[in-house]
Amino acid sequence: MSSVRIQSLDGGTLIPAERVTALDVVGGTLVAQVPSMGGPFVLAEGTPHELSDAAHALMPGITALGEGDHVVRATRSSTGIGWDATTHDETGEESGGAGWAAASQAQPDLKSRYDRR
Repeated sequence: MSSVRIQSLDGGTLIPAERVTALDVVGGTLVAQVPSMGGPFVLAEGTPHELSDAAHALMPGITALGEGDHVVRATRSSTGIGWDATTHDETGEESGGAGWAAASQAQPDLKSRYDRR
């Protein structure tokens, strides 16, 4: 069985990726809308541009992780906000930090709401 969980910014909540109904850039935060878990969760903080890039990278990145159990966390580097995924195999052992960067995809018509479909 495969599962992807996204860790909230405060590290206190693991959100199953399939329960995220939308990603919103609200001011300086990237927020996952998760109505089935009682509301929104902050995933990352940064500039609206960084957060828009991070939202674009996170959405297809989740499906690109493949089989296994993954926990995804926001990370900051010199190039902006990216994502780091830790994979747990069937023995429960952690394997490396598979990750992907939030590459810049600046567009003048970026919207602050990204619906995950």
